[in-house]
Amino acid sequence: MVIDPKNSNILYLATWDGVFKSINGGESWFQDYNGLKTILIYTIEIDIKNPNVLYLGTEYGIYKTVNGGEEWIEINDSLYELKSLCLIDDMVIYDIAINRDDNNIIYVSTSINGVLKSKDGGKNFVLINKGLTDLSARRLFIYRVNSKIIYLYTLSGDILNILSHVPSKQKQMREEK
Repeated sequence: MVIDPKNSNILYLATWDGVFKSINGGESWFQDYNGLKTILIYTIEIDIKNPNVLYLGTEYGIYKTVNGGEEWIEINDSLYELKSLCLIDDMVIYDIAINRDDNNIIYVSTSINGVLKSKDGGKNFVLINKGLTDLSARRLFIYRVNSKIIYLYTLSGDILNILSHVPSKQKQMREEK
């Protein structure tokens, strides 16, 4: 679930039954699916600088809205261009993280292709998997204090800073035990 940072009465909930929106602080909900080809949603992320912009991660790729969910647009064109590197038909988008300092930069974790990065709000993506041994990326976290620190959790339990390619101390401590 994400909350509009400028209006706490507006909530979005991503579920395996679609996207739901509340405009009254969660007292009532309506399904928000105009333009979606799927209802199986794995993740939702809101742009804190422009809360009308949201991204969805699904089993069929990435969707984006620029109008608070009134219309969702599939933004997978550059993913299809990467098809020689990515198995797009089998790729699930598990998590999306928006850079707080530059909201045009987004990171996407995928089920079988590691991490993708866009510098233009999702129009174009590139793979940023240098140093990853497990490409089944699950969760992303951009450190609030320093947006150059981005942690990735993988299916095998690895936790690492994807930009420096250094395993976290938690993972190192777990391995030492």
